[in-house]
Parts: sequence; C-alpha cells; structure tokens
Amino acid sequence: MSLYKIMLVDDEEEVRKSIIKKIDWADAGFEVVGDAENGEEALEKLELLEPDVVVTDIRMPYMDGLALTEKIRQRYPSTKVVIFSGFDDFEYAQRAIQLNVTEYILKPVNVEEMTAILKKIRRNLDEEIAMRRDVDLLRERYVASLPLMREHFLNTLVTGSVAAETAEEKLKEYEVDILGASKWVVAVIHVEPGEEHGSGTSSLHQEQELIPISVKQLMEEKLKPYCRFVIFNSFREMVLIAAIDETNTQTGFIELLNDICKECRKVLEVAVTAGVGVSSPSLDRMGRSYQTAVDALGYRAIVGEGGVIYIRDVLTTAGGTIVAKQPKTPHSIRKLGMSGLKDLQALLRRERLRQLQCAMKMEEWVDSGYVIVRWNGDHTDPNQVTFDFHNFLEKNHLPLVTIHGLRHTFASLANSAHVPLLDIGKTLGHKDCVITGRVYTHIFDQTHQEVINSVAACIAESVGSPSGRRRR
Repeated sequence: MSLYKIMLVDDEEEVRKSIIKKIDWADAGFEVVGDAENGEEALEKLELLEPDVVVTDIRMPYMDGLALTEKIRQRYPSTKVVIFSGFDDFEYAQRAIQLNVTEYILKPVNVEEMTAILKKIRRNLDEEIAMRRDVDLLRERYVASLPLMREHFLNTLVTGSVAAETAEEKLKEYEVDILGASKWVVAVIHVEPGEEHGSGTSSLHQEQELIPISVKQLMEEKLKPYCRFVIFNSFREMVLIAAIDETNTQTGFIELLNDICKECRKVLEVAVTAGVGVSSPSLDRMGRSYQTAVDALGYRAIVGEGGVIYIRDVLTTAGGTIVAKQPKTPHSIRKLGMSGLKDLQALLRRERLRQLQCAMKMEEWVDSGYVIVRWNGDHTDPNQVTFDFHNFLEKNHLPLVTIHGLRHTFASLANSAHVPLLDIGKTLGHKDCVITGRVYTHIFDQTHQEVINSVAACIAESVGSPSGRRRR
C-alpha cells in the first residue's frame, strides 16, 4: 500500500526539522509532504497537499493548534489530527477531545513513542479504507439505507418531477407495489399534536413521538385488505399513495380512510385528518394529486379535524374551473383599501408577463384565467394562505392561531387604543357595532387593571372629600 501523507505544524523550525530527521517515516507508513509554522499557513497548504494526518503544536502565534483543529474538522473532517502539548492542562485536553483529535500527546516525546503512535494511526487508516472497499459491507449498508432512499424517491415522485419510465423502474427496485393501477390517489395525513387534545388516558400519550408510528400501523392494517398502497414520511406530514384498479374504487378508499381517522380518535385518542387530492392517471402526473391533497388538508381549520377532507368536496367545480360561491350576506364581502396603486399595477403586469413566458415554455401550463396562479397556471387554493400561515407558525414555534383570530386581535387592540366601536366594526365589515363589542373585542389584563385602578382612585377621592365623609 502507498504511504500516507503527513504534515507537521510547529512555530519552531528547529523542532520541525528535528522530528522530520529523527523518525523513519517510511517504516511507520508515512511520508512528510509539508510543514508550516502556524495554523494560518497550515490551512493554506492543506488544500494543496491534502495530508491524511496533521501533527500540530498547541501553542502557536496567529492561529493555535486547537483553532486549526476546529477549522480542519469543518473543512476536512476525514483528516486525522495529532496534537503536541507542553502543558498538562485539563481544559486543553477536554477541548481536544471535543474536537475529536486522534491523539493528544504531552511533550517531550521520544522517537519510539512517536513511531508507535504513527503505526497505530496507520493501522486505523488501513482498516477504514478496507471497510470502505469491502463489497459485502457496502451491500449491507446499501440494504440498510434502502428505506431512506425509498422515502426520498417517493417524496420526489409526489412532486411530479419523475418521468413515468423512471418511476416504474424505481418502484420495482424499491419493491413498492403500486404499479399497474388505472389511477392513483394521494392523501396527506396530519396527526394533531397531543397537547391540543389533552394528554389522553392511554400510556401511548406519555410518549408523544410514538403516536405517528401507531397511526401508520393502524392505517396499514386497515388498508391492506382493500387496496395496494404505500405510506411514507414527508417534510410536512405522512403521505399515502393508493393504487385504484378493478378491485376497488376511489370512493370506497375515501370512505375507508374516513373510518380509519375515526378509529384513530377512538382507539389511539388522537385526532387524525386526511386531505385527499384528485386522482392521477399516470405516475409522472402525481404532483397534481399531491398538491390538491395538501390544499384539501389546509381546510381543516375550517371544516374541522378528525376525518377525511376530499378536495372536490370543498371546492365547487364546473368544467374544471372553480365557481365562486355567493357570500352569506352582503356584509360578508370585504373591501380592502390599497395604497401604492401604481406599484400594484406594475407588479400585476410583471406577474402576467411571467405567466405568458411560462405558458410558452411549459406543456403542462393551464390557462385558468385567474390572476394569481400556481406553478402550472392552475387556480390557487383559496385556503392556501391559511395553510402557509399555519406552517409559518409551526416552523417558528409560535402559538397556533387562525387568521380569523387576528381579526379579534385587531378589534381588541383598536378598542384598547380608544378607537370607536363603530369605526372598528366598519373596518371589519360588520353590519353594526353590537357584534363587534360582544364577540370581537376582548379586554387585556393591563386594561382591566387600569380600569380597577381608575375606579379605586375615584373611590378614594370620593371618600377623602368633605362631601364623601358626610355620605359615609
């Protein structure tokens, strides 16, 4: 085997030359490819020389050995580091351990000790290389990594960015039995956090991280007799792809999935909501089914949780386009005052130009006629803003509130700022200010305390006055 490359770093040139001269490097399995007098110079040479091992002093000007080791760990994590130290200091040693140095050696060290350490490092390097080249071990690791590779592929499949031939090839390779269906349906599964529905009485609720696993197992058990399917974890939720063929129906699948959601609440004491998208006639068009499933799930804040939300049930469709439903009352129509009209017009023109460019480049483009559209020109889910808002709250660890709840917040803040209820109600689109005062405005603790203090002051002033004493 060829010799491993080693670099020496020490601020004393005589020390470096002495070490290079005294040790039989070839016998130890190494060749010295370079040296440096401080950490900064060493970093400059590392990229060019690519040493397997760096031997460095701990105390040096400009950049010491620990700082150099930290940089090596960040940029060249496979490089071994040996630290020489003339200080028997616990903090130095502790930091070196944290940086995963190969050896921490106290000076002085003789030739025999240094040679023994180098041979030990060489054996370790030999074993690492042998492990990487071991075909049987590589095969074992490949098999062990299959679940992750399979999950990654399935997540890519539902984005609609996999060609049909590639999809068939990969599904066979990963042994996912959903090929040969007349169509496929994607469902996105959301398991509500346990704290939102009480702690539950079962022991399962003592370990919240096990709840999604239990839900997955229950779904697999109930769906297996009915259809071929695959369930996997996605960035946001669990995703289910069901194969619909002559042995089952899409309606039957949705009904069974709804029953499973109800059973999850009954047996596992957890609310599970499934958003079901439109069916996909081919594997390479799975993206639309997935996106509409996500859109459907976004309606859970309105429809309610603990069941199935089918996208075609929440969107009234006719001829493939959305039909806007009439508001309950004329006061349900909201009008927003907009400033910067010219900027808005320019923005809309740029968006329209972008859409025209996409229409010329993309075969999948749909001319829906809407102003704000998705990536393929299709209509944007009216509830997408709510869904994105909730995702923003979850990612930033903020309390889960509804967008509608912000109207209450606005009314309460405006009320605390002494804005007349009539003006608040008009801004919110209320018929009169009665509902604004009764339902939408809430008294803050600070305001409540201010009222108490004001009343107390009035009472004290009244009691302290001559007329007050006479009344008492």
